[in-house]
Amino acid sequence: MSKVLEFKRPRSGLVEELEKNIENMEELYAAYDRLQGVMIDIEEKIDLEEFFFNQKLMKYKNEVGADNVPVRYLNYSTEILVIQTEDGFEFLWADENEDEE
Repeated sequence: MSKVLEFKRPRSGLVEELEKNIENMEELYAAYDRLQGVMIDIEEKIDLEEFFFNQKLMKYKNEVGADNVPVRYLNYSTEILVIQTEDGFEFLWADENEDEE
């Protein structure tokens, strides 16, 4: 029959502390995973909202003219490139790029 060696057990209470740390980390990892899921859902909703906003903004720009679009609207568009020129700023609209192609 073979001899079974028993592992030394620390008397300092470290095993209990390590187990508690593992329990805490598992709870935190689970919470983190849930938050990542929520963030992904929110990003998808933002992308969709921006898509619809940009479509409507392009229609609005075509109705009133690019120079008459309120700056507030420009702040939310993901399809406008702001270029600094010698005279100030110029706005490059995504639909204007499509015409050049």
